[in-house]
Formats: sequence, structure tokens, C-alpha cells
Amino acid sequence: MPLLELQGVQRLFDETSGIRDVNLRVNRGDFLAIVGPSGAGKSTLLNIIGLLDRPDSGSYRLNGVDIAHASERERDRYRSRNFGFVFQSSFALGDENCRRNAELGLKIQGVALPDRSGIVESTLNWFGLGDRSLLLARDLSGGEKQRLGIARAVATRPEILLADEPTGNLDSHNTQIVLDSLDALNDQGVTLIIVTHDDEVSARAKRVIRVIDGQLSESPSPRRDPSEHATVPSDEHTPLSAIVPSRSVRLETWIGRIFDRIDDVTTSLTHRMMRSTLLTLAFALGVGGLVAAVGVSQTTSEQVTQRLSVAALDEVRVTPAGGGALLKPDNPQLDQWANRIKELPGVQNVGFTATIGASSAQVRRFSPTDPEPNANLLVSSVSSEYLRLQGVTQLPSAISLLDATAATDIAFLGKNIAKALDVSVGDGSQTIWVLGRRLTVVGIISGAPGRIEGLHNTVFVSRNVLAGEEKLDVSLVVRTEFGFPAAVAEAIPLRLDPVQPARFTTETVADLRNLRFGVTSDLGILLAALAGIVLIITAIGASTTMMLSVQSRKSEIAFRRAVGQSRFGVSSLFLLEGVIIGALGGAFGAAFGVMTILGLSLSRGWEPTLTPVLPPIAILIGVITGLASAALPAWRASRAEPAAAIRG
Repeated sequence: MPLLELQGVQRLFDETSGIRDVNLRVNRGDFLAIVGPSGAGKSTLLNIIGLLDRPDSGSYRLNGVDIAHASERERDRYRSRNFGFVFQSSFALGDENCRRNAELGLKIQGVALPDRSGIVESTLNWFGLGDRSLLLARDLSGGEKQRLGIARAVATRPEILLADEPTGNLDSHNTQIVLDSLDALNDQGVTLIIVTHDDEVSARAKRVIRVIDGQLSESPSPRRDPSEHATVPSDEHTPLSAIVPSRSVRLETWIGRIFDRIDDVTTSLTHRMMRSTLLTLAFALGVGGLVAAVGVSQTTSEQVTQRLSVAALDEVRVTPAGGGALLKPDNPQLDQWANRIKELPGVQNVGFTATIGASSAQVRRFSPTDPEPNANLLVSSVSSEYLRLQGVTQLPSAISLLDATAATDIAFLGKNIAKALDVSVGDGSQTIWVLGRRLTVVGIISGAPGRIEGLHNTVFVSRNVLAGEEKLDVSLVVRTEFGFPAAVAEAIPLRLDPVQPARFTTETVADLRNLRFGVTSDLGILLAALAGIVLIITAIGASTTMMLSVQSRKSEIAFRRAVGQSRFGVSSLFLLEGVIIGALGGAFGAAFGVMTILGLSLSRGWEPTLTPVLPPIAILIGVITGLASAALPAWRASRAEPAAAIRG
């Protein structure tokens, strides 16, 4: 029974290229040289024999089994187990050492690591590369790379060694070394089929098959005794079967195969460190933004909840119409309303506050033409009672100056504003400008903020400073006994104006809490949506980068397919790469997000709030995003045609 047999095989690409009605028998131990002009169909024939391409018609038997129409998985297995491939380009992985290059086929076969290591070491020694085993393939000479390619093919103990122009890129000396290696392999029983233009190669063959216009004919072999021109002695004392044992080797478990995949991917990532780092950073920023958005939303919500909860049972806010006109010295309504509210049962005290934004207030340090201070500030005119109601106990005697109806032109500064304006003391010796008025700084508030959000970023001014301003939010703040806010809120409008109670809007903190839930929810959704968009853009960018990586590794991918790696095996490399980069990005992103939350909380004096499951969820999101970004590149890589390896 012949080792392989082709009968009536045809593979046409157009009217002039391909092979027609090919019949070929190859016996065990044969050494065939396939020769002919360029474009005659030599490589097409070799592709059909090596299962890198499918015939249009005809039968192909390997060890008596017709495999012309075998499934893709079966063809992968035959290429891995029965064939070894040597090409004009060695397809050496330049960033890998010789040992890792030589074990590639054994990895694809699933040979266990202990057996794999012994086979590789012996094979490299047999080809004179033992002292080069830890040298990177890119540092080898051309002849050494080609011998490495042969060693890689032989390590899998193939029945048939296929070579396409194996000496095409070599000088005469290295050509002789490679041919001597092939002769030695044939002497050891390996069947050789070589496509060549080199007469020196065909002179070594036992049979010469000529291909012209897709038709085969056999020519007499000019074979000479290899010993007549050997440049390196053949080691007759070391049979190939001794260094490459039969296939009764141990195979990897599924865990071992997973570790092999991880090893390959890790090596690929470390050899492309800049690309891997940038991809990981992109995922880290995307995931970190998502974590920070969720965490900041939670923390902010919690702080608002705590502040509102403190006042939930004892505070009412009353908003009257009138704006800044209520602050004028000749308008007693604000004080009259406060006194009327105090007369209601359950009311403990009343204060007022009127606030204007920094852009309208024109706060400056030395003159109205100074640049604006680099601070997010507010300007408020308040009563001393308001500050006390909100928990500000510092400067108790000085803040009474805020109650004067005369034009006192004074200001109290929160500590952050004082720093931004370079005001060091509040003893009346330093001044600032607000709304074009020069105000004397009589105090700097540095204590606990109490219930006032942004206390340290606020300038508190006497009421005459803001008197008459139109864009002013004025409200009365009412402190009640516990449990009275709702009843007091209903009574206040009627108490202040029985005829037109609608002039006054009242709001309890409980109402604000309900509003808080809606605002927080909307804010959280908005922040998460923005972070999600960033994450999607990151995934698209990562997918594009990986797609370019597929293109740059086209020859490596094609060679892996040629030596028997399945479509799933190729795609799993890219999917696992996406998972690892995504997981690393998710981990770094989680850390970045947590640090952002902690930094913001520390700067604001808040207690950080973070859901314990958020970091692991962030890593999971990174993994899912990495997997999604790698899906298309992985599919594209798995579609690589094995014949592309021969075409280079």
C-alpha cells in the first residue's frame, strides 16, 4: 500500500493555472523532488498533498484512507500528526528562542511538557543547534533559521516532510548543510517531498516529478551519493527514532493546554509591551471612569442623605417673592416675617439667607479689575441666627454684625476662599471687593461645616451688600421642634399672608429628600452612561488595534494553521489576549476608580461610600469588554487559509 496516492486530482484557479488530472503514488521512504517552471502548479500540488488546499475533484488517499473531502478538524489533525512543513521562509518566531520555536508543533499536538522538553532538546542537538537553544530566533543566521525550521517539523515525528524551496534564500554553504540534513532524515526513513528550482536539490532526490501546465511526468533521477558532497557528517550512531520517540508520549490534560495557551499569550503580550501597555491603560481608564462615576454618585448621595437626615425632622425653608429688595434697610418685611413665624407653636428660631453666584458677585482681592480667584465660590448675605441654626459656632460675637441693617460693608470668609484670595487674618485689617464695593474682612470661618454645604467656599457679607440685586435666592430657614416641620410648613403661608398665602413657597427637608433620590438617580445614570460610552469607544479602539495585530502576525497565524492548529486554537489565542488585557485593565481601572473616590472624599471631607462588589464587578466588566473587543480579530485570525503560509 502506498503511503499516499492521488488519482484524477484537479484544482483549477482559471484556465491557465492549477493542476489537472494528477495521478501520483508516494511510498514510504521516498525522496521526491517536484520541479518545473514558475506558475506550472508545483505549489498547488504541494498544498493539496499537505492538506493546505482542497481539490476540486479526484481522490486523495493517505495510508489507504480517502481524505480528499475530510472535515476541517480532521484536516487539522492530519497536518499535525502526519506532515511536517519546511518553507522557503523559515517562519521562525523572531522574539522566541530556539527551544520555544522548536516545540510549537508539539504544543499543537498536545504533547506533555516533560516529554516535549526532552524531544526538543534532542532534536536541536541532532541538527547542531543545541548550543543555540536559548538564543532568540532573530539572532540566528539564515542557515541556522532554516535548520531550526526543519527541527521544528521533525520534532513531531511526521511520516512525510514537505518542503517548498527550502534552500531558496540560502548561500551555497548553508544550502549544503540543509541538504545534508534532509538526506540524513531520508536515510532515517522520513518520506521527503520537495518543491525546488535548484538542480542541486533535485540531484539528491530518488524521484523527480516534473510539473508543466498542471500536468505531471516523472523524470529519471540524477541522484548521486550524498557522501560525495557532504559538508557535515551524518551521525550514524544516533537514529532519529532515538531522539524523536514514537507517539506513545504523554498528552497534556485540559489544564495543561490552558496553561500552554496562557504561556503563548503572555509571551506575545510581553514581546509587544508598548501595545499591551497602551491597551491595558485604555481599558483601565474606561473601567476606572465607570467605577469612579458609580462611586462618586454613591458617595455624593450618601453625603446629601446624611445632611438631609440631620435636618429632616426640624427644618422648614420658606421662599418669599421679592429677591434682593427684601434686604434693603428701608424694607422691614424680612424681619417682620421672621418674627411672625417665631410666634407659631413648635418654632424655635428663624434665620434668613440670600445667595448669589460668583460670576455675578465679582469677588476680587485688591481692586475690581483683579483677575477672578481660582475657586468655586458663593456669596451669601445671612443673618447670624441662620449661621447658628446651621451649626456654625465660631466667632459668636463677630457674626452678630451681620444683623445690622445699616451699611456696615463687612465680610466673613470661608477658609478656602481666604486662601484663594490670600487673606491671612480677619481682624479688620484686610479688605476684599464684592460687587464693586470694598468690604472689611472681620472673620475667617475654619470650623466644621455643620449643615452648610460649601461653607468654606462661601463669602458671607452684610445684608446691605446684596440689597437690591435682582438675581438673588432669598429664603427663610425655620428650626422647629422634632416632628413639627410638616405642620409648621402648612401654617406659615397663612400666618404671613392670610389673603395671598401662595406668595410663599414652603419646603420641608423630607420633600428635599424625595427630590434627592430623583436627582441622584438621574446623576448616576448620566455619569454611568458617559463612562459606558467611553468604555465602548475603548473597546472599539482595542478591537482596531488587535485587528492590526492580526494583520502584522499574518504569517505566524498562517503557519500555525499549516502545522495543524485548529481554527479554535488560533482564535483562542486572541480571545485569551483580550481577556488578559481586559482583566488587567479592569483591575487597574478599579484601583484608579477607588483612588479617585477616596481623593475626592478626602478633599471634600466626606466619608467615602463604595459598594464592596464594585471592584470585582469592574474586573468582570474589563474581562467582558476585552473579550468583546477581541471577538472580531479572533474570528478574522481563525479564517486565515493555511495555504497562505506557503505563499508567505
